[in-house]
Amino acid sequence: MAKSALEFREDAMSKLLINESPLQVQPSLAMAIGLNEAIFLQQLHYWLGASKYNRDGRVWVYNTYAEWILQLRYMSERTLGRTIKSLKDQRLVIVEKFEQSKSNQVNYYTIDYDTLSIIEENISQVIDSINADKMANSIQPKWHGGSSQNGMV
Repeated sequence: MAKSALEFREDAMSKLLINESPLQVQPSLAMAIGLNEAIFLQQLHYWLGASKYNRDGRVWVYNTYAEWILQLRYMSERTLGRTIKSLKDQRLVIVEKFEQSKSNQVNYYTIDYDTLSIIEENISQVIDSINADKMANSIQPKWHGGSSQNGMV
């Protein structure tokens, strides 16, 4: 027996959509800093919002690489390491080891929101510039009055 349109739609949706929290990023941020970097930064921002660990006037999150990998399952440990290094090099993420004990060498992470603000400003300027170029180079209509639109006189 043939499937109804509703049954087909439900089957297609269950195969194409996920039933877990998606990883979301702004495309403009991904273009500016890299896709993996944007995903990691967004995940870190999420956890900073829930963290109660404050030190040096900043909120911090602590995780091992293994704990990050559980959240970012598509990343290998090497990719995660390169991603964090890239974010540190871009001065977007600060990583510290606050514990003195050799048995507890967990990294603490925070975002440098001042650097992120500068990147956001630059992205806005680029987008404004692109939009201005598009408007300047758009094709102007050949008709000059609304009365002759669609062949109506």
